[in-house]
Amino acid sequence: MKIQHFGSSKKLPKLNIPRRLTISFFKQKSIKQSKLLPLYFAQDNDIAIFEHNKNSRIQEKYPNVDTLNTEFVFHLIKDETNFIKLLKKFIEDFIEKLESKEVISKNIQSLLFENIKELYENQTKFIQKLHLEAKKRLPNMIYLCFQDFNFIPFKRYIQKFEVILYLFEDLCKTDEHFSQICKDLEKEMREKLNLLLFCPFQRIDQYYLTIYKFLSNLDPKSDIYSISYPIFQEILEISEEPNFHPYLYLFEHQNELGYIQHQIEGFERF
Repeated sequence: MKIQHFGSSKKLPKLNIPRRLTISFFKQKSIKQSKLLPLYFAQDNDIAIFEHNKNSRIQEKYPNVDTLNTEFVFHLIKDETNFIKLLKKFIEDFIEKLESKEVISKNIQSLLFENIKELYENQTKFIQKLHLEAKKRLPNMIYLCFQDFNFIPFKRYIQKFEVILYLFEDLCKTDEHFSQICKDLEKEMREKLNLLLFCPFQRIDQYYLTIYKFLSNLDPKSDIYSISYPIFQEILEISEEPNFHPYLYLFEHQNELGYIQHQIEGFERF
C-alpha cells in the first residue's frame, strides 16, 4: 500500500529502523563534563537514591514540575493505548474485507493475525511497564523508562508493527490480484490510516510544547537556557529529515530529550 501523510501527498518514510541520528551536543565540552551525564548509565538503585535525596528540594523550588510531567506521562499512556487499539482494529477490518473478496489465503491471514496478537501483547507490556515506572520513579525521571535495559517491550512492539506492514508490502509485490484489491480498498481506508499514523506526531508535538513552555519561563541570558535552547532547535530540525521515524523517536532520542528536561528543571542547581 502507498501510505501517505494526512493532508499531504508526501509518502511516509519507509518503516525501518533508521540510522542513529547524530546529536552534536554530546561533543560539547561543557556537557561532557556535566555531573548529569553519569545518570544515563547509572543503575536503578543509584537513580533511586539520587531521586530520594533531591526530591524535597525540587518540590520546594519547582512545585509544578511533577504535575506537568505526570500529565505528559499519562497523556503518553492514553495516546499509545488508543493508538494501538485503533491500529489493531484497522488491520483486522482490512483483513476482513480482503477475506470477503477471497484474495487472502488462510496461511497469510493466520500469519497476519498472529503478528497482530504479538503486537498487542508487547504493547500491553509496554503500557504496564510505563505505569509501573511512573509510580516507582519521580515523574520528571520518566524518560529513563525508554532506555533499552528497561523497555525491551517497546522495541519488540515497534519491530512487530513493522513486520505486519512488511507482510502487506510483500503481498502487494507478489500478488497482482491482491495488490489491485488493496488499491481499491486503499481509497476507502486511507483517511482512517492517515489519522492513525498522525497520532505519534501529535504526541511528539505535545512533548515539544512541554519543553517550550519550560524554556519560555527561563531567563534567555541564563546558562540553562543557553545550553538547552540550541539542543531543542537541533531536535526540531532533525524531525524534518527524510529518515524521521515518529514511532521510534522517543526511544532513539531519550538521552537528548532527557538532558534538556534535566536542564530546564534546574537539576544542575543542586
